Amino acid sequence: MKQAKSGYSIKSTPSGKKMSSLKKVEQEILLFTVQIEHLKILKEEVHSIKAGSKIRKQREKELAQKLKQADSTATSILKKTDDGANAIIGKVG
Repeated sequence: MKQAKSGYSIKSTPSGKKMSSLKKVEQEILLFTVQIEHLKILKEEVHSIKAGSKIRKQREKELAQKLKQADSTATSILKKTDDGANAIIGKVG
């Protein structure tokens, strides 16, 4: 390893080119910065998925309640229809 005039060491890269340790550190910082940005994006996506999941669960609950209410109403209507039919049959018969 050679010592550069600036005081930073110079390393040989796999391609045989010389790279100062400062340049290498700058590249690593840039790489870490990109990785941090990717992690932020992934974090936002996870939050979005969780929020979507909560919304879906809430919507499913609402639909289940409406289905239960519709079933209850249909049952009530059928019972009243049967009671009405039985009353008519009772009066006619």
